[in-house]
Amino acid sequence: MTIIPYTELDGIRTFSDTVIKDLYRRMVEEGTAKRVFFDGSVSNEEAFLNMFKHNPENHLFVIKTDGEPAAIAWLNGVRNYTATAHFCLFKRVWGKKGIEVGKRAIQFFLNMKDWDGRYYHDVITGLTPSCNRLAVRWIQKIGMKILGEIPNVIWDAENQESVPGVISYITREA
Repeated sequence: MTIIPYTELDGIRTFSDTVIKDLYRRMVEEGTAKRVFFDGSVSNEEAFLNMFKHNPENHLFVIKTDGEPAAIAWLNGVRNYTATAHFCLFKRVWGKKGIEVGKRAIQFFLNMKDWDGRYYHDVITGLTPSCNRLAVRWIQKIGMKILGEIPNVIWDAENQESVPGVISYITREA
């Protein structure tokens, strides 16, 4: 498994705009786009690209197995050695493979270090719509602990209402 950050190195992006847009297109084709962007914040390929290309708060990682994209993950809310993680698994790793992908990604995030050898993150957090029971079970299987539920914390774009969300976390020591 390889985890590749979407970043710019010497003026060149690690993935072309077309590749990033194709990731979103795949999410739509596999039926995950609306679940991942439950709040309606991203609804097309261009918005998806812009979310990562032009917003330094969002840090995208493409997770590959056997040389092909298996999942994407991104971190945001990065501050004071914490970050919030978001995931989308592609169909080819749904099930047990997806759990391994998630565990490896979480460990990758928790073990990232700066040039001085200091860890970037002591804790990774998550916020998942409570109604997405599959995702809630998955985050537990990859090692995240459920802290609780907050009422009306997530916007449900499809139903035009606020819904509860599950707060989760994992620390490096877990």
